[in-house]
Amino acid sequence: MRSNEPARISHGRLRHAFEAPPRLWTALLLTISAIYTAHVIQWSLRWGRLSMDPVFDDVGYLTDGLLRLNILQTRGFHEFCSSLVRQPPHSPWSTLVATFAFAVFGVHDWMAYVFNGVLLSAFLLMAWDCVNQGNHLVGALLVLTVLLLPISFEAVLEFRPDFAVAVFTAGFSLLLLKMGCWNFDRSFELQNHLVAGLLAGIAYLAKPTFFPHTTVMLLVAIFLAEIGRYYVSASDLNTRRILIRLLAVFLSTGVIAAPYFLTNWREMLNYLVVNTGSGKDAVLWKVPGGFFVALRSRLFGYPAELTLGRFTSTLTVWLMLGIGFSVIRRDRQSICFIAGGITLSALSLGITAAGDMADWHFSLAWTLLFVLTALYSVAQFCSYKATSFLPVAFCAIMAFNFYKAPPTRNVWKVSSDTLRGSSLNQKIVRVFEKEAAGKPAVVYATFMGKVNAASQGWLALVDGANLTFLDRHRSGDEHEQVAGIEAADYVEIADPDSEWLDRWLPSAQVQSALTDKVRTLSDFVELQPVVGKEGKVFLFKKR
Repeated sequence: MRSNEPARISHGRLRHAFEAPPRLWTALLLTISAIYTAHVIQWSLRWGRLSMDPVFDDVGYLTDGLLRLNILQTRGFHEFCSSLVRQPPHSPWSTLVATFAFAVFGVHDWMAYVFNGVLLSAFLLMAWDCVNQGNHLVGALLVLTVLLLPISFEAVLEFRPDFAVAVFTAGFSLLLLKMGCWNFDRSFELQNHLVAGLLAGIAYLAKPTFFPHTTVMLLVAIFLAEIGRYYVSASDLNTRRILIRLLAVFLSTGVIAAPYFLTNWREMLNYLVVNTGSGKDAVLWKVPGGFFVALRSRLFGYPAELTLGRFTSTLTVWLMLGIGFSVIRRDRQSICFIAGGITLSALSLGITAAGDMADWHFSLAWTLLFVLTALYSVAQFCSYKATSFLPVAFCAIMAFNFYKAPPTRNVWKVSSDTLRGSSLNQKIVRVFEKEAAGKPAVVYATFMGKVNAASQGWLALVDGANLTFLDRHRSGDEHEQVAGIEAADYVEIADPDSEWLDRWLPSAQVQSALTDKVRTLSDFVELQPVVGKEGKVFLFKKR
């Protein structure tokens, strides 16, 4: 039978599971985060995606946010809330952030990206909590190494929910793990677990289609926390307290996430069926070669380049040094936390690799867990004077890696045909605005690329044009495409030689055949094509 005497806590007895930095350091970190966010946005306005028309996946969330704002301002708050129930957003987090940004600061697409700074600040505060060893200057230096990583740049560059779900997933996972590894004041145990559940609920709403990953991470984090609590505290298992902790987590998670999933569970399941496994569109997103090829790609391929880059080996070495140091010191709390962080990171990596999905954004969750665990490992060297120089050495190595790293480039391929001021999307919208003369009309596009129906729909919405843009860019079936064409008032078909055309989609293969087909339809008359430097779009009007 184990003793009920709690183990000695190497970090002191803490009341709360999360410790924010002192006010001065908090203000400094938030200021630096704001400056960094502004820099990335300015870079994007000159060289990146903000220099051109909004495109997938960002444009979908921007459009949804503006549509919801229109409902709020023209039909009232009740109708706004009703729209969220009748037509649940694909990502409640991204849609509501966009709605808020437009409502407060005006309809400027770049404004939504400013709010990515909130997530970046949360990442920095989580990093502070991991490195907090009493030396605030060294802790701040360790935290700021996060901004040297490519993942921080990507966090601001794109307006999609993947970084948000990664932040909240890392938040609840490491919070639960930390509560299991340290013996916090029990009077705050219920409160801390309610907060963990709150973060999990927000993670579900940030990216609902990622719910299998979020669910597995939540359950495993709870399990590891209970194992850690038993391993570290040297006390018997208390079934009653375990049940209370579980109830607190699941209750707060359910309060936040359950309403959305109760009204939208069919759509979520259908999305998974269509896009994963042997689903209709799964082949579009899969990495050829299976699990091990997908795993290698995430560790050493394009996803790794955009998240960790040349810092991967440095972080791995210091992570191993940190856990070795903790083993030598026989620090149970640190061993448990680092081992748990590695397990959670490996689990997230394994889940995404098992799905064979090529999208590099799915690597964000495991990367954040890996980075935060590595920073905690480095911070362990602050505990002794003899090794206190090592965290400073780590910062110097990270700075040197950043100095030697290539400049930010090829992060986002800019098309001259979609640059602001010379955009084919804008020219196409204006052609159809003039043709429609204010009457409602449906425009059907048969293709996808930097020039696309979604971007045109956003531009038309901002202009107040009464045009609806539709497409079936995943379909390579000519009959299905022709059905969409015949139901529209206007049609646009891409020249198959256009550089901005997404040739990996099935629709790209039928553009020439569709052009020939529409020219034979007596119901349509061909308009003057819109020509750019990198491509051409053929336009048709129903008689």
